[in-house]
Formats: sequence, C-alpha cells, structure tokens
Amino acid sequence: MRVKARKVGNSVVVTIPKKFKVAVGQLFIARLLENSGGKILFTPIPSKWKLLRHADKHPK
Repeated sequence: MRVKARKVGNSVVVTIPKKFKVAVGQLFIARLLENSGGKILFTPIPSKWKLLRHADKHPK
C-alpha cells in the first residue's frame, strides 16, 4: 500500500487510503523506529486523558 507525504507550512501531511477509516481529528503518537531505515509508527490516542498521561501532565 502506498501513502503520500507532503509539506504544508511547517508540517508534513501523510495521506492514507480511506479504507483505514480514521476519524477526522483523531490524535496519534508518532515514533521514528530506530534502525528501521526511516519507518514511522503511528499509534492512535483514544482520549484526551491518555494524551495528558503520555505527556506526563495532569489535568487541571
């Protein structure tokens, strides 16, 4: 499967096929895998609380 990356402003946008059914606004953690030749692993974040916990922050 092919995906497309393009630069938009200061960001890189990755375009994936619709069959992945990703919700608009879905947040992901992106990790560059070491010794992988540039492979990126995207992990969806199910909720705001998990994002805060991952960032080692506490909600107010």
